[in-house]
Amino acid sequence: MSALKACLLLLPLLALTGCATRKPGRMALLAPGVRSGAQAPRSVGGGWLGLCQTGENQWALLPTSVQTRRVHDDQVDQPGEQSGKEFRSSQPTALCLLRHGSLRAGRVQSAEFKAARPSEVNLLNRMGFGVPVLFSIDTYLLRATDSDKIPSQYALSVSVNSGQSQPLGEFERGIEPAFESVVLIWAGDLNRDGVADFIFQHKSFNKSGQSLYLSRSAGGGYQRVGVDLWSGG
Repeated sequence: MSALKACLLLLPLLALTGCATRKPGRMALLAPGVRSGAQAPRSVGGGWLGLCQTGENQWALLPTSVQTRRVHDDQVDQPGEQSGKEFRSSQPTALCLLRHGSLRAGRVQSAEFKAARPSEVNLLNRMGFGVPVLFSIDTYLLRATDSDKIPSQYALSVSVNSGQSQPLGEFERGIEPAFESVVLIWAGDLNRDGVADFIFQHKSFNKSGQSLYLSRSAGGGYQRVGVDLWSGG
């Protein structure tokens, strides 16, 4: 067999290998829970850190593995079927699982909230008013507003010390507004650069998940490095 023919035969195999490894490599955020069959990733790989509360106002990123099992999906399964897939952390108290080049295991500093606990405030019920967060000597104001571009979306943004608002990201609205919420579930310094980072919980009638924003110390601003949203479950 010529070298050219050998290379041509290898190309499909290389393409399949790339498809199998790229998706897990891109995932930076994984929320423990159940996914409907088509929404469940085939593999999530390793190298995950669980964001865990270790004491009052004390948090740490702890190494964790991801455990999976087949479960009944209430949305689509008939009795006895198990098309859903549950993802669990070996750190049972993990708020979420993170994997990013700027994150490492160890204690992380969490922010303080001036008003109610973040899990009690739906930003979509406070459109434009926002939720204040105190970190170090700075006050961050997290807001949800109607999207300027697409009416069916809402936008998240942050301003620091009453400064100019910085866009974070935009998300599709659900089909039932009464069931929809976006909640700031954690704020603090995940990448240890002295600037607050944010994790949001998104829920609607048939969708749930989280989004992660890390501060960029070089050049400022925020990067959405993780979005884990899925339907059903």
